[in-house]
Amino acid sequence: MNWFFSAFSLILLLMSSCQTDQSDESIQRKNRFAAGHPHLQFLGKHTLTSDSAYEFAWTASQVSGRFRGKSITIFLSATAHNPAVGGPIFRVQVDDQSPRIWQPSEDPSQGLVIDSLPEAEHRFRLFLLTEASVGTCQFRGVELPSGGELLPWDQAKPLQIESIGNSITCGYGNLGSHESCDFSPETEDGYQAYSAIAARELNADYQAVCYSGRGVCWNYQRAIPETMADLYDRVSPDDPSLVWEAGPWSPDIVTINLGTNDFAHEIPPRAMFVERYLELITKVRRYYPEAHIVLLTGSMMTGQRLRVLQGYLDEVVNQTPGPVHRFDLTPQGALGYGCNWHPNIAQHQLNGQELADFLRQILKP
Repeated sequence: MNWFFSAFSLILLLMSSCQTDQSDESIQRKNRFAAGHPHLQFLGKHTLTSDSAYEFAWTASQVSGRFRGKSITIFLSATAHNPAVGGPIFRVQVDDQSPRIWQPSEDPSQGLVIDSLPEAEHRFRLFLLTEASVGTCQFRGVELPSGGELLPWDQAKPLQIESIGNSITCGYGNLGSHESCDFSPETEDGYQAYSAIAARELNADYQAVCYSGRGVCWNYQRAIPETMADLYDRVSPDDPSLVWEAGPWSPDIVTINLGTNDFAHEIPPRAMFVERYLELITKVRRYYPEAHIVLLTGSMMTGQRLRVLQGYLDEVVNQTPGPVHRFDLTPQGALGYGCNWHPNIAQHQLNGQELADFLRQILKP
């Protein structure tokens, strides 16, 4: 992994050299657009703060925009939950250029400058690669050079997918080269998680609601409070005071990949597991009454525990009204592992493709 961290460090160094602290005189010569500008598109659970920033934390939160000009400065700050480990990391792409990796600082006055663009129309997209346990983020808008113009977003996709899950859906450790490496923000890439891969395969807008270690009736550490049913409708999973207010975005499909942590140490009671799973589905249905709900078995489960989980999920399917389905992801092993025995990129690609194929089938008229 040494080569990866060396390359990543070099990228961060180059990216930090592109950050700038704008003076008042410079801002007067440029066009500043606030986070809540209607031409900017946001995917993921978020809230508008008192200082006009969008606060968010969930994996795969995205900001997109369309503009005309030779450069753009993106203002976004992030607070690491453990500064010694590092904070949130973003994938930044303009047009069809190679994506950049950006780890923003806590300084709200600093921005990422992307320049030397042709005087033409461009599109940018920010994608949060890391999960909420790494830190929280505040998007504060963009700045264009004098004469630059922010244009209406025109790339709404025909299909919307939301994926609920645990560390697998977050892409935990998927950049690791073997099972013995430890997790760090640099080893997590939610863009290359199976569910994000499936969404791109189907040309769908995508958002995730996932958190490592969380389960249905209890979590990996056997804690019963703060399971995914408790966290689902929060702007940030670690802040119960920020309740998410649903907007017009409504997914056609909601996938749920939970159970791995519930079964990690022992098989949970059937009644308890089924009851809590139905509570989560009730929450989902409250927001998205017409969505197809797909219950997944995760790639980290095998043997008797997998068979028991499949039986539990079949019972959930039988008790859930509306379009609901079950699908089993191929278990890992043959393609190697990421950090802490989690799926690696090859496994995520396999699972993403097979999930996309299954979703195509249920969407057929």
